Amino acid sequence: MASRMEVAQPCNGIGLDFTELPSSTTYGTTNRLRQSETLTPVRRASGCIKVEMFMHPKWSATADRSDVPCVLTVGTREQRWKASQLIVAFAASLGGKGLMALPAHLAGECRLVCVPNGMMAGFLGPRLCNLHRVEEETGAFAFVLRERRGQQGKRDLDDSADMLKVMLDQLRTGPASEIAIFGPARARLAAEIKTMAQIEERYHGYFERSAGPGSEVLDPVEGLGIDMVWLAGDFEDSASRTRAEILSGASGCHVESAGRLVFVAGARGQRARARE
Repeated sequence: MASRMEVAQPCNGIGLDFTELPSSTTYGTTNRLRQSETLTPVRRASGCIKVEMFMHPKWSATADRSDVPCVLTVGTREQRWKASQLIVAFAASLGGKGLMALPAHLAGECRLVCVPNGMMAGFLGPRLCNLHRVEEETGAFAFVLRERRGQQGKRDLDDSADMLKVMLDQLRTGPASEIAIFGPARARLAAEIKTMAQIEERYHGYFERSAGPGSEVLDPVEGLGIDMVWLAGDFEDSASRTRAEILSGASGCHVESAGRLVFVAGARGQRARARE
């Protein structure tokens, strides 16, 4: 396979490419990347027909052989590029220190969400099963990009301070993990509001209303965005997502809720229709 790929010519249509991972990629990282739990979300998020990992044999000038981890991608040129770059970035994030920042060419391809460290274990789940469930439901690919230390020092409080508000403020500015979400634009939004709903479910009041009157925080963008709407009572009357699914089908938006707070993701007109 490797020898055949070396003579493959790049093309703009459906084609086949392979990309070598950085030499710093460890054996453990390579094994993790080869698992379907990683490759399947990358394939969905990039739109590729196929994404596989394999070891490419290489020989040095002294005739010593070494096996280099490579990623095989099948799809359009843009899809192949996106899948290979996602794998390379994810491999770098597994190096133990995380990434200080995304490469510039990927910065516009993702959404970033900060998850408080206190709920990271539940958010990821055993062997990342909870994160993989979000990826499967939305068609996105997500991984922990880096950790945020949070603000240092203690605030001086007086007797009139609202302790709940203080605690929520500390959560918002405290230690957190930054999650990078990739995929088609709507898939990224769907995964983002699922994550936001989990945060709000764990820490009621984490997302604040605007300072002015009203019970909505609206995204001003004309295109795809996220609105937050607070209701008088819980949006769902049971553990099922029946109302969210009905509203999503009627408006064309992605809808998630946590108690009284409803997250609506979509184009501006769709969000307005959902709020009505």
